[in-house]
Amino acid sequence: MPNGTTGCLVLVAILWIGSVTSRFTGFNRKYSRSGIIYPQRYHRQSQISDNDLVNSSAETFIELVSQAGYEAEEHAVTTEDGYILTAHRIPSGPKSPAANGKPVVLLLHGLLGASDVWVLRGSRRDLAFMLVDEGYDVWVFNARGNFYSRRHERLSPDNAQFWRFSWHEIGTYDTAATIDYILSITGQSQVSLVGYSMGGTVELVLLSKRPEYNLKVNVVLLWAPVAIVTHDLPGLFASVGIRYGNQIEDALRLLNRHELFSRNSINMSTYARLCLSRSTQSICQRLVQYLTGLTNFEAFDLVMLPRLLNHYPQGTSVDTFMHYRQITISGKFQQFDFGPKENLFKYQSVKPPEYPLDKISAPCYLYYAANDPFTTRTDIDAVRNKLLTTTVREIQHSKFSHLDFLFLNETEKFLYNDVLNVLNDHNIPFNGTQNIINA
Repeated sequence: MPNGTTGCLVLVAILWIGSVTSRFTGFNRKYSRSGIIYPQRYHRQSQISDNDLVNSSAETFIELVSQAGYEAEEHAVTTEDGYILTAHRIPSGPKSPAANGKPVVLLLHGLLGASDVWVLRGSRRDLAFMLVDEGYDVWVFNARGNFYSRRHERLSPDNAQFWRFSWHEIGTYDTAATIDYILSITGQSQVSLVGYSMGGTVELVLLSKRPEYNLKVNVVLLWAPVAIVTHDLPGLFASVGIRYGNQIEDALRLLNRHELFSRNSINMSTYARLCLSRSTQSICQRLVQYLTGLTNFEAFDLVMLPRLLNHYPQGTSVDTFMHYRQITISGKFQQFDFGPKENLFKYQSVKPPEYPLDKISAPCYLYYAANDPFTTRTDIDAVRNKLLTTTVREIQHSKFSHLDFLFLNETEKFLYNDVLNVLNDHNIPFNGTQNIINA
């Protein structure tokens, strides 16, 4: 039986239901209903060290970026189907003043993530800050339903209809609207895309279903994209999620749970701090490995764990998980399966159609790690064989795993330096002096 990539994690929702609090309590309510006027610019603060950042109390993307000494902006992006997303921007930093004409990069987060995951480790270790220093205008995506993108023109997050989406809609609507907004603000004709995990999934969805967007993208980087799943996953969650996924989904519907893992729904940082103790660290690592199949804890930046879990998970829909479960079982990169009757109405076929990856004409770079249990070389080859212009990059680190794309101690050495080279090859370098904007 094919594996349970991320759909298996729906099981965790059942384990959390008893401890879940209101989706709109505390800071989450404050942010999502604050009536912030967009776009809004936040000037950078005095830079603090990366070590101090780890222990800081910053809660939002804006605070994280400002504390790192960079300028941050947030913008409202409205999709064709009425969702109001938050796009974040880092236009300048200590080494790169604000200026017109900078090449544009859009970073797309993974499952249950948000823009925060790109800026948690500080200016010397996060790709977002490295790109700004290199002269790029950096934008960071937030998918519908996460902490920053919980608004709609007509629907409330309390309404079940708000959550009737999967990564298909995130790709076809959210990513498209964000790209169009960025190009309209910057005056540029193209943007570079960097997507991690689900970020790579939605890149493939957008460019295959809406091929006109290939003209708006000069290069696509996909880090461990989950698309065509060809292998079995280790971990208890994978096997249980695949076997009992339908029952789990039914239980969640009965409980009127359409959202999973909202931010602040559970204080994971408390558990993370317990795992930092030398006496409990090995037990925590073995437990996580047994449940999820994740590996390479030796090289993971464990000091970052409490900070990471203050900003992760950030929430998404049940259907997002179920869509991953579906493609895992089928072994095909296909649209959401609503069942034969509704499929016939939506697709004129009893089975959902596969995404036409051969319509993607933008140059793609597929990154994978041999030790990654979620995206294997076989998975990558299956995707590559359907794409027109593709380069495959293997991470040259024998233990590099799925989380390491963001949180390995030496990610810049094994990944980010190559990413910068690829982006520079597809963009006109910004010389750092022309068209400078006076603050």
